[in-house]
Amino acid sequence: MSPPEVAVFDLDGTLTRRDTFRFFLISVLLHRASRWPLLPVLAAAVLVHVLGWRDNTWLKAVFLRSVLGGLHRDELAPFVERFVERVVTSGIRPGGLVALARHRAAGARLVLATASPDVYALQLGVRLGFDDVVCTRIGWTADGRVSGTLDGGNCYGAEKFGRVERLLAERAPQAALTVYSDHHADRDLLRRADHAFAVRPTRQLMTMVSELGLEVIDWG
Repeated sequence: MSPPEVAVFDLDGTLTRRDTFRFFLISVLLHRASRWPLLPVLAAAVLVHVLGWRDNTWLKAVFLRSVLGGLHRDELAPFVERFVERVVTSGIRPGGLVALARHRAAGARLVLATASPDVYALQLGVRLGFDDVVCTRIGWTADGRVSGTLDGGNCYGAEKFGRVERLLAERAPQAALTVYSDHHADRDLLRRADHAFAVRPTRQLMTMVSELGLEVIDWG
């Protein structure tokens, strides 16, 4: 009997056509005119990150604090529901849906592993039929408002790899592992996989295709 399988899917750029975190923040900003004066601050933060002075985790926290900071869970819920519906109905690559259905039919455990925040990633994972969601957790105040901080590390690169490894050790230690990703930050996870696929890979990941033994695919 073949070992059970775990199929791990990256989200942004792999399953989805665009970066969901940016898309989500824009959808919230469109309805929060009081935050528009902060746009120059956000632009400056992006420049600081691009220049290498601050990392991705710092940049994510700045955007969370500036756009979502202070919002109560109840205020945020309608934005999340509308956003998840839009992603599910028009934002998923067709080939990704086919791959999900194929693994589900084969009895695989489906894992969504993403740097995107839990505020929408958990609900999106449920809608897409994932068994587990590994994602960035945002911080909340005692009265249920977005604090603008991260609860734990940014689920990106080595942090994502470590979280997936702990999940596998706990729930499927003997499983064969299949991984789908478009991004070079997932190189350790792709190297760990028994079957690894580069979905419309970044330029950096394309240079690693031979080294990591990746199959390059295009989900449309």
